[in-house]
Amino acid sequence: MKRQALTALPKYTCSNYYGENTGPAPKAYGSKEFPTFLCGYLPDQLRSGYGLNKMITAGNDGTGQTIAIIDAYASPSVQQDTNDYMRAVGSPLLTKFTEIKPSAFVDTDLCQGASGWQGEETLDVESAHSIAPGASILYVGGFNCGGGLDIAMSDILDNRLANIVSNSYGNLGEAVPGSVITGEQNIQLQAAAEGIGLYFSSGDSGDESMNLGYTSPDFPASSPFVTAVGGTSKAIGANGATEFNTGWGDVLDKMALNKNGKVKFTDPVPGTLWGGGAGGGTSAFFAQPAYQQGVVPDSLADSVDGTPARVSPDVAALADPYTGFQIALRPIDDSTCTPSGDCQVGDLEYETYGGTSLASPITAAEMALVQQASGRTIGFANPVLYAAAQADSSTFSDVPAQSSPVALAYTSAHSGNDYLVTLGQDTSLQTATGYDNVTGLGELSVPRVAAYLSKTSASAE
Repeated sequence: MKRQALTALPKYTCSNYYGENTGPAPKAYGSKEFPTFLCGYLPDQLRSGYGLNKMITAGNDGTGQTIAIIDAYASPSVQQDTNDYMRAVGSPLLTKFTEIKPSAFVDTDLCQGASGWQGEETLDVESAHSIAPGASILYVGGFNCGGGLDIAMSDILDNRLANIVSNSYGNLGEAVPGSVITGEQNIQLQAAAEGIGLYFSSGDSGDESMNLGYTSPDFPASSPFVTAVGGTSKAIGANGATEFNTGWGDVLDKMALNKNGKVKFTDPVPGTLWGGGAGGGTSAFFAQPAYQQGVVPDSLADSVDGTPARVSPDVAALADPYTGFQIALRPIDDSTCTPSGDCQVGDLEYETYGGTSLASPITAAEMALVQQASGRTIGFANPVLYAAAQADSSTFSDVPAQSSPVALAYTSAHSGNDYLVTLGQDTSLQTATGYDNVTGLGELSVPRVAAYLSKTSASAE
């Protein structure tokens, strides 16, 4: 029977797992019914979607590893918020937690205040703890969103406070002063020498062409001495298994009533409203590192002058906010904050977050599991990761392009507008079989990477 045309805007309900709810929409990609956007995966769903529950139940939960997280400023309630959240959803509490807060909050107007970074800190802590609930987590806050972050990093390195560091920040492209690049690379080399792995978000604006007018990866993720983490859209189904992955890149098409009173898209699908996507691409500054040779396609590594260049990201994890992660926090009231960072907070709220700021702590926590399971402290991970990919492609879950478009139905809680969100549309960056500049080598298969390390370690002995 022919379905009647829509004459009222649908107003979609979010899904607790992929495909729980569906909703009608104007015809697109051969369908008039689409799964709705995700409410935000819970900690157990995140572990299940990455196939980690068996490892964690067996005691491989990150015990003995320390994950450091760097952001600006500091939330006054992050451990309490995390534990109230974990208690509510039946996940392990965060008991191994230390924080080093800056003595003063500086440049708050420039850096969007403590409240502007609270969600980031909370996301990093709660997602890392969800993946590696037995790991120790250290939070080190910068006094601002610039040099204070480097000082926070130096504090960790100089005192050997962690063996893994997750960093959910970066510059807009690579056009930063040479002295800054040199200074930060000196820090990165110090970390490598000390056996400390640095993980950086690859960015949330695709190839940056919309912001810069030209394509560029973001620094520090583009440095050859850090592990750059790109993003995926992840569909975790009712049974906790991942039904599909695609590279994170969202394009939205708004729905509206036309002059005949029928619901139509305002633009031809996929639409024109950019919803964000994983950063990456070919560096204009850094030559191709040896570990990428023979893995990264020549077509991606070719620079303007024809010399092979560094390409990012290296790996990827969940980043799409429409298939995002749920966090809990008590919002900061910036108007009450003192220069020393004492701030009043509100009642506990639940929000859904995404971005490569989610992918980086997930990957850092996965590497904590890898290190515990293999009995090895990896430090700078890229040479090992690329060697593992060459030795056994199953050490990563490849994220190729979808054979047909995948879309979600979405209603904005802010505007009330309805959209069709088409996934896997990341500007000029494209997912592909094997290495690509959206997801790198792909998503980690933690047990297989750990097994590879254990095997190579035994062979070396």
